[in-house]
Amino acid sequence: MIARKNTQIALLSIVLAFVIKGALAVNDQILNSMAAEPVSIVVPEKDIIASYISRTGIIHELKSEIKDQWIKKLVFHVPDDSFRKSEKVTVIVGKKKYELAVNEFIKEPGPQGMVFLTPQKSCLGNNSFFPVAKELINWPGDKEVVKAVFLRVFSSGFIILAVILFMSGILMRRKKFRPVLDAYFLKSISKEKVPLNKLRSHWLLAGFAFLVLSLFLLERMEPFYFTQADNYATELPVMLYTLNSIEKGVFPEWNPHQFLGSPIVSLGTSGVFYPPRYIAFYISKYLIGNEYLVIEILMILHLLIGFFAVFFLLRSLGIRDMLSSIGSLSFILSGYNLIAGRSAEIMMPMIVWTPLLFLCFIKLAEEKKPKYWVLLTGLVIGVFFHAGNSQVWIYSMGFVFLFLVLMIFSGRINIKRALWSIPAGLLGLVFAAPVLLVQLLEFRTILRTSMGGDGIYRGILSMLLPSPLVNANSPYGTGSANLDVMGQFYYSGTIFAVVGFLGVIILFMCLLAYNTKKKELAQFAGTNIWMVCFILAFVLALGNEGVITGILARLPIFNKLRGPGKFLPFVNLFMIISAGIIMEKYLRRSKKTVNKSAVLACLTLLLLLYHVSISRASLYTYNDMPPYPNLPDELSILRNGRVISISPHKSTVPDYIYALNNNFATVYGILSFDGYHDQQSSHTLEYIAVSERFNKDPVAAAKAYGINWIIIHKTALEPVLCSNPNLYDAEKITEEDKKIMEKLAAVSREKLVLPYMTVREIEGVEPMAFSGRESLPVIFSAAGAMVKVSTVLPSQTVIVNVLWRPWMKAYLDGIEVRCSRDNWGRSAVKCAATSNVLLLKYSPPWGRGIALSLLLLVFCILVYCYVNSLTRKRR
Repeated sequence: MIARKNTQIALLSIVLAFVIKGALAVNDQILNSMAAEPVSIVVPEKDIIASYISRTGIIHELKSEIKDQWIKKLVFHVPDDSFRKSEKVTVIVGKKKYELAVNEFIKEPGPQGMVFLTPQKSCLGNNSFFPVAKELINWPGDKEVVKAVFLRVFSSGFIILAVILFMSGILMRRKKFRPVLDAYFLKSISKEKVPLNKLRSHWLLAGFAFLVLSLFLLERMEPFYFTQADNYATELPVMLYTLNSIEKGVFPEWNPHQFLGSPIVSLGTSGVFYPPRYIAFYISKYLIGNEYLVIEILMILHLLIGFFAVFFLLRSLGIRDMLSSIGSLSFILSGYNLIAGRSAEIMMPMIVWTPLLFLCFIKLAEEKKPKYWVLLTGLVIGVFFHAGNSQVWIYSMGFVFLFLVLMIFSGRINIKRALWSIPAGLLGLVFAAPVLLVQLLEFRTILRTSMGGDGIYRGILSMLLPSPLVNANSPYGTGSANLDVMGQFYYSGTIFAVVGFLGVIILFMCLLAYNTKKKELAQFAGTNIWMVCFILAFVLALGNEGVITGILARLPIFNKLRGPGKFLPFVNLFMIISAGIIMEKYLRRSKKTVNKSAVLACLTLLLLLYHVSISRASLYTYNDMPPYPNLPDELSILRNGRVISISPHKSTVPDYIYALNNNFATVYGILSFDGYHDQQSSHTLEYIAVSERFNKDPVAAAKAYGINWIIIHKTALEPVLCSNPNLYDAEKITEEDKKIMEKLAAVSREKLVLPYMTVREIEGVEPMAFSGRESLPVIFSAAGAMVKVSTVLPSQTVIVNVLWRPWMKAYLDGIEVRCSRDNWGRSAVKCAATSNVLLLKYSPPWGRGIALSLLLLVFCILVYCYVNSLTRKRR
């Protein structure tokens, strides 16, 4: 009977998943305008202004073709005496073309001799079955939308579930498969059969040596292997600026070189409180003599330490040393860690701290002195947070919580013992709170897209087989070179991946095919904790195709997180652990274990060595090497004033770095109006307002913000495109940028012409600091802006030409005064009395974070004492 109940539950779950996925698909098609047909118009007179009203009721001007936007109504603003009856307006909706005469418009009087003409509904309407679609003029038709929703719902993942259900139905009558369930999914590994107290160091040393060899090959194959993509364009410039500022005794609150002044520490990504960054900085700058190697050293440190963390995690689960060694190598050298790691180092700390977290919670059940466990676990949680990727930290804590719940449910740890995790978690928050609270407050004004989107579904086969057998693009659709081996992004060694996925399939079959007693459910949950984590991580990594991610993307906090592909390292970790347990059980049940172990190890190492040798892809490849060449002498004039770069966001051409796009201005100590386009600072409300104002009137804005240098890189006029069409938009400037370039070129003079770019100068711009018409001396640093104001009369206002943000503070000779913003959003300070120095600095509310940390510390101590008293009563 229970087998039938299992099947019924599975059927209901799949039906519910279909319904949810269908609802999400409809939401994407209608609310997100995925199915909207493009609309364009042809008008007979230049003085006719066209606009449209969107589905949400907002009026927009219609200048060119409109894509990905639902349109309820078209409105034409026409001079009453210029629109003759013989003339027509052509409206093109998708492939349909409408010729509308005057008598097909509804005419309404407008201001100053203008009339409003709106096409009648009968001309552009549709006969949709859906009420919400009847008012949309660019609805493609019910048939097309239903077809798109159907394809989204019946994706490959759900077909696989249906196949599993069908196969399990066949197996329901065959009891001979019951031993498979008992041996691999109901029985835990007996640790007594493996001498875990005696470490066989030769496997550990062999695995470590293989890892060192692999890293040597990577650096030999491509120097600065890990300094690519975002590591090159945004991470390393800010990292070096931060570390060098701290070395000089200046706390890096603020970067004056990007976005008219950009926060650093309060964004939570700087890693200022992360010790490994300082170790890597010291090694690269003082032992090797090249500070540009800091990311290389940092990545290598994470990979080496991560190998030991994963090895001992696997070994603590009763897995033999051979499997622990090759399993750890399979995870550490996985394609995600190499390709995503060389593109965004901020993802890599999880390969150390997530395994250590799970190792801590495994030890909780057998720890004799929990007070030391609380201290160690809290320290791991806190240091992990300060690594700089709060999104991955949240994911890791979520999986650890799931792990603990399953441990309690399965009886592997009693509730009183599990209570020790509360003070440990609170202690971790004590370490994290000062930055965490400020980061949450900072993100209130940051507008970002949610985590929904493409996941890893396109690379499932690449998880099983290396290139060139199969290949796939990255989940982000990026990569400018070596796309023929981009499928290695998903690869983590064929052996563990195949065993892991087969284990999941057999697990589902067994659950549906056999009677499982209620007493066995707890045992089943405890034995397959890692398999459950693997399944959940895999579904989350699928993105919108996995349903759950689409739901999470609509929830608070999670709607600020991005990229379901970031679940892939969790998929790899849990998959390798699950496969390791299955293979350990297999080897214990089989004969000639030594031979099979040797074959398994050799095959895995050969596959990993081949994988390493072809892992040449990155999410983007720049061609300015060494990382940052010296600034040519003729460009030193750019340090006097502020620059704006007219260039694509990305380019593979040499000398692109001199365009000073992204965060390259920070490398050379030059003030720039913008920066890396996807950095959090560019999504703040303050900078968005400034950017919109600049786009509206670039000449006036350039003069107001002190932009006296215009850099026009050759790629703005003649873009060089890579072989990936997904990046073409990033490798070309937009039409709006071209118009801005033309307007700025008209009011500037040519100052410098180089083979790769032209520098133009705008005269008469506002200084970096001034009062009235008087220019004031100013020095910018990570501590803020220091302005000499001894010549400023009382009651006069000093304008510091940096973006005002809510946490800006001003001090006149050490006394705090009010800091406000002027009409251009710049920082303004009124001098109440004669002063010598004005210090403008970015001051997040660290006091509130520290107060929260102290409050959590008191609460942590109280909870610790309470849990300790419960433990003593039990004794």
